Amino acid sequence: MKVLIPTNFSPYAEFALGLAKHFGSKMPVEWHAMNVVKAHDDSMIHDDENVISQACVEETFPELESKKQELANWSSSLPGEVVNFVASGEVVNQISAYIRKYEIDLVIMGTPGAFGAKNLLEGSTAEKIMRVAGVPVLSVKCDRSDLNFSKLILASDFKEIKQDNLDVLKAIQAVYNSEIYLLNVITKKSFQTTRELKKSMNEYAKANGLQNFSCHTYADVSIEEGVAHFADDQQIDLISIGNHGYTGLKFLFKARTSEGIVNHLYKPVLSFKL
Repeated sequence: MKVLIPTNFSPYAEFALGLAKHFGSKMPVEWHAMNVVKAHDDSMIHDDENVISQACVEETFPELESKKQELANWSSSLPGEVVNFVASGEVVNQISAYIRKYEIDLVIMGTPGAFGAKNLLEGSTAEKIMRVAGVPVLSVKCDRSDLNFSKLILASDFKEIKQDNLDVLKAIQAVYNSEIYLLNVITKKSFQTTRELKKSMNEYAKANGLQNFSCHTYADVSIEEGVAHFADDQQIDLISIGNHGYTGLKFLFKARTSEGIVNHLYKPVLSFKL
């Protein structure tokens, strides 16, 4: 599995690093660590000293070189070899381009989330990566390096029975011997009978080859609060939820629920593109 850990060397990035090391002790991983220096265009520098020269390189090169060494020191605690990469440009664009170029399977990011008016205008970097990356993004907001990952939520409305990109979730389940809790949150606007929901959940599990799972419904005032309350009640270790991104299709849950979960819950959240 190829795993990318973007970092800005903040405490939140340290949380992501700690979680990554925990995963690395359980499964074989090809590590990629990345730092992006903000600039007006998209110049890059790689481990092999291969520099793509553009107009702003002369201005940013000293900082790129400094960040390159800082990144190497930062990622040195990861088990095994690490590909370190420093880029100059817009953060989300650079990370997305790297994901596509090197066929990354999973992104692990620390995020402070985003609240209030700032959330409406900007959101978190993890939220933006989740929309456009096309690969699963695991976001963490605090130190979760000691989690056992024995209980995993897969939250959905389960209305569309199809194969989703659950490879990372299944890999986590396999190495931690986890149980997957299929969860449908019932609100006033999304009422269905328990019988209908359980039928859909079992059909979804069959279509995706899920094993060691259980089906659950939970009534709450909103989907986001329902996921949070269920996770607390059941002492869940990881929340997984799908997101359509901005593709012209409707969101899995309306009102950008999956992005809200990434930004506002203090459980690790694995988001995957539908």
